[in-house]
Amino acid sequence: MREDHDCVNLTRRVSRPTSILQQQREKGLAALQKLKLISLTKNTQSATPNSNSRTGPKFGFQSREKREAAAEAAKISELKRMAKGNEKIPPGDRIYLYVKNSQNENKTWHLFFEKSQTVGRFLDAAAKAMQIQNLNNRGVEEEKLRVEHEKSGHIEDLSATLESVAGNGHTLTLVRGTKS
Repeated sequence: MREDHDCVNLTRRVSRPTSILQQQREKGLAALQKLKLISLTKNTQSATPNSNSRTGPKFGFQSREKREAAAEAAKISELKRMAKGNEKIPPGDRIYLYVKNSQNENKTWHLFFEKSQTVGRFLDAAAKAMQIQNLNNRGVEEEKLRVEHEKSGHIEDLSATLESVAGNGHTLTLVRGTKS
């Protein structure tokens, strides 16, 4: 019987973990090694020769421009969510605006309109939505409503298209009595 048994020439097997906890620990360590390797390769790929040392490949840092762009996108997204208007206008043809009344500056309306609409039609629709009396069909200049762009302070031409005078997230104010 000893002649049939060849213990000396057998290769030794690697011992297997005996407990479930030890198996889980080894799997976790292997996953951490893979994660470290992936992180290391991503950091070396994302590093550029002219990168700023403050905003380098470290996690959590963004440039001021990226933060401002993200804040602007969040602001417009909030505006789109809250805006009211004619639901028949396709979403791709809409322009989302903040609209104010010069007589009630504390309140801002979130409205959307068709991009190709004229400023005059916008004025009529905005006045109706804001429940402002529109006296533009009368001859008295002091009672007429005009549209003023908040950033430029310019009174807009009523025949211009809405998309040519404003963009998404801009603020337009309805002003009474200003001559064009």
